Amino acid sequence: MNGFVNSEMKNDPFQFDSDWIHRLEELNHWNSYWMQQKLMEDRIHKDDTLLEVGSGSGFCSNYIKAKGFKVTTFDIDSDKKPDIIGNIVDYDFKNVYDFVLAFEVFEHIPYSLLPNVLKNLEKKCKKGMFISIPEYMPIIFSIDIKIPKVERIKYNMRIPKSLPFKKKMTPHHHWEVNSSESTRIKNVLKLFNLYGFRDKQIILYNSQYFIYFILE
Repeated sequence: MNGFVNSEMKNDPFQFDSDWIHRLEELNHWNSYWMQQKLMEDRIHKDDTLLEVGSGSGFCSNYIKAKGFKVTTFDIDSDKKPDIIGNIVDYDFKNVYDFVLAFEVFEHIPYSLLPNVLKNLEKKCKKGMFISIPEYMPIIFSIDIKIPKVERIKYNMRIPKSLPFKKKMTPHHHWEVNSSESTRIKNVLKLFNLYGFRDKQIILYNSQYFIYFILE
């Protein structure tokens, strides 16, 4: 995942790590790549321009490019070799894009700075955004069964919110959806709406702990 961590700059909120992009990722992360593509299916077209914020391993953009789409990659980390290097909080984009992709990115930015990001992107995004953000919801049991000629069965058993249990959040994340009162999903959506991004669809993908947003 796109992590902001750097042992030499521990007090910098915009730290990052490139080591993970050189390792084979876990199956759950490959599932998230599939979901990212599924989210955009039939919504993006060959003449659309796409901006991917947080290029990560490059899998998402490379896959889309292989299908004939025009994608510009953006990342704070030069080691990931993005088309544009910069900080999404205050970068002054020269071009306007039809869609912005921000998968597993916003949680690595302090929540207090998310308004700056949305304000920045609002001016440079014509049609909408595709986003995924982890949900602060511990899963203690998960099942995924595919039976021939029967709809796929997916189920997650989550720890109820009423129990006094706190999930240990990765040190790479500043926040996750529902990790605090201000990051409740309703408040996150209000923030999106405040900067002109309306929720077209919200998807809770059962085999992941990510929430996927389609915003227009």
